[in-house]
Amino acid sequence: MADKKLSKQTVLVTGASSGIGQAIAGANVVINYHSDEKGATETYTAIQKEGGTGLVIKADVSKEAEVIKMFADAINKFGTIDILINNAGIQKDSKFIDMSLTDRLAGSNGYKPYRPVSMRPRGC
Repeated sequence: MADKKLSKQTVLVTGASSGIGQAIAGANVVINYHSDEKGATETYTAIQKEGGTGLVIKADVSKEAEVIKMFADAINKFGTIDILINNAGIQKDSKFIDMSLTDRLAGSNGYKPYRPVSMRPRGC
């Protein structure tokens, strides 16, 4: 599961409680989740089984204060963030044509993925 090339790196993964986010593991992994605490905990357990270290952080990436705190907590624990994987998203089981413009553009799938990148501290 863990790529040994990542053994000295710190990775922050948004939306890491399921799907692609849960499949990513490395040495130091900051596991961000919004509502699926059980999935985030399972991700943490899988990382530990592979010899990695993790930090589970609940944060809504559309909220600036929560993103700033998420980065601060991660940097406080690991010293830096080397890699950011913006994986957060919302799946709505609707036909695209039936979704409102707000559903298509707002929330995780529109603006949210850019929030962690724009809020990261300099040097990360």
